[in-house]
Amino acid sequence: MRYQKLDTLRWIALVWMIFFHTNYILENVFGIMIFHFSDTLWIVLGRSVAILFILISGISFFLSGHNKSIVQTVRKGMKRFLILGIVAALISAVTYMFFYEQRISFGIIHFFALASLIGLFFMRLGTWNIPIGIMIIAGGFYLWHFSLQTSVFIPFGLYPSDYYSADYYPILPWFWYYLIGFGMAHFLREHSLFDRIFLWTFFGDTVLAWIGKQALFLYIIHVPVIYTLLQIVY
Repeated sequence: MRYQKLDTLRWIALVWMIFFHTNYILENVFGIMIFHFSDTLWIVLGRSVAILFILISGISFFLSGHNKSIVQTVRKGMKRFLILGIVAALISAVTYMFFYEQRISFGIIHFFALASLIGLFFMRLGTWNIPIGIMIIAGGFYLWHFSLQTSVFIPFGLYPSDYYSADYYPILPWFWYYLIGFGMAHFLREHSLFDRIFLWTFFGDTVLAWIGKQALFLYIIHVPVIYTLLQIVY
């Protein structure tokens, strides 16, 4: 069963993300400062958007596979991995070719692709995913003190000292929020709380949920659209 409220939450995250990226492009590409907020506020906003997306993705992935066989779950996870992997590769290719100073080698879509594959090993652990996630985030913060001379471990939070990616969300520590989504989904399902929390509706909820369903497509096109519109204006 698909819960509209999760898609509505995606819509909220999309609005935050578009606002954040509009300001980022204005400031870093066009050199224009319109929204005079502190750097700390922008960091909090950007991280909040990412956390919300990752939590929702973890919950949704768990719900899509908890009542299916292992084979069906693996197929679904592999399909998601391939689709997101192709999108991530295209994002890297375009940014490296046309926006090298703002290139993305392992951004949020890259994270979701790899997380959908790794997450298959955690699907059956239920609420144990929460303490496991705590250990992961602790390990991720510990690894931030190290750098390597190889790029092999960039997806896991270890990177060379000269590494740069305008958008960087490694598995460690961000996979913690994905597992939190798993644990939350399992807890709410076991206590029959999903229907109470996510089935109530309000005016316009269906439209917002529909927009939220298009999150991947909107993520792909929103930066080129924002850039084009700002190019026309400025």
